Amino acid sequence: MASVKKHLWASGAALLTLGGLMGGAVLRDRAERGSNILDGPPRSSIFASLEEDPTVPESDFFYELTQLVRREYVDKVEDDQKLAEGAIRGMVNGLGDPNAEFLSKDQFAAFKNLLAGRFEGIGVELQLRYDDEQKKWLKDLDRLKSNPSAESPITTPGVLIPSLVVTAVAPGGPADQAGIHVGDTVVMVEGRKVLDSTIFREFQAVQAKVRKGEAKLNDLTSLRKRLAEEAKDAMSPGRARERLAVGRQGEIRLGWKSTDGAKEATVSKRVVQIPAITSQGGTVALKLFTGAERALAQAIEGRSEVTLDLRNSTIGDFEAMHACLEVLAAPGPIGEIKVDRQMKPKPIVVAKGDPTPPKIRLLVDGSTRGAAAIFATALQGRGQASIEGQLDRDPMELRVVELPTGAGYLLPVGRFIANAKQEKSK
Repeated sequence: MASVKKHLWASGAALLTLGGLMGGAVLRDRAERGSNILDGPPRSSIFASLEEDPTVPESDFFYELTQLVRREYVDKVEDDQKLAEGAIRGMVNGLGDPNAEFLSKDQFAAFKNLLAGRFEGIGVELQLRYDDEQKKWLKDLDRLKSNPSAESPITTPGVLIPSLVVTAVAPGGPADQAGIHVGDTVVMVEGRKVLDSTIFREFQAVQAKVRKGEAKLNDLTSLRKRLAEEAKDAMSPGRARERLAVGRQGEIRLGWKSTDGAKEATVSKRVVQIPAITSQGGTVALKLFTGAERALAQAIEGRSEVTLDLRNSTIGDFEAMHACLEVLAAPGPIGEIKVDRQMKPKPIVVAKGDPTPPKIRLLVDGSTRGAAAIFATALQGRGQASIEGQLDRDPMELRVVELPTGAGYLLPVGRFIANAKQEKSK
């Protein structure tokens, strides 16, 4: 019985994640068509084909649940769209992927502004991020899907709470002026601790010692009380991100951990407009904001060699990334988007391009991510660009989906693979 309890939570989480993947496709299709998300039974041979001999397609289970809520829930459901939005939020968050994000209406509006170079809030981009140990635990949980009788590696679900990490800072913005840098971790907002996995891991470690007889039960009881006290007034990482990245006025007190220690500051919110292109000393700093291709074409006109700085990049606009490749690269295929479950990758092709493209030097680091990482990988794979710095070797293409309610979500849709063998980074 004890062994069953240990892996019961993880097995349930795996089943919920799997169910989310099934129902998510149905909701996504309906949301993108603009129809009422919950109208009509989503019968699909695609879902039926996932099982050799299914009695009921998985999508029908989701549909039946929505109908049960409509008919039997104690209060009348007044807004189907909000109900569906809540379901999508749970599905996206249940994936356990920091690149898959659900954004509320206000967050999604701020995100769209960010794609155009307008930073709201304190002037940062923030990501919910798992560390290496948490990523390992997530992979272990994935393996439970195929072997539900295995013992879970996690006994305290709180150890999978992500940290809130700064991934881009608007130059000259409030956060920049306060001394916040890319890679810093936000730990306090408005006097409230931002919940993370630290104390849960400590609880798990003491729990293991108690089982081995290396610690007393009183130690675990004391730690549990401290955990409850700290969690009582703590703020979730997702809520903290919304407080910092949304809004155009007012002040906010926050604390963060940097490479040189813990810091605090009161920061004023405002909108900061950052251009897609800035030039200094022959180096062109490129941000893949909406419409960046026009400014890029002007900045490199007539040049046979160019240095592009892709550091401190936001997730970026993937359509702008493709348009910038049309400015810089010669016509032809540049790579493909590979999805593990699909046999045939999706090719990425430069249609017109530049028949005599310039030679490019790219400056990158850990903050070169999203669209900028694919952009750099594509040019390097072509042999057209050399890279200085460490580049993400597994760049993902993200799909941005807006829901009828104004909320939206980001979903990884495949890994980018360059066509040619890449040069080694310096």
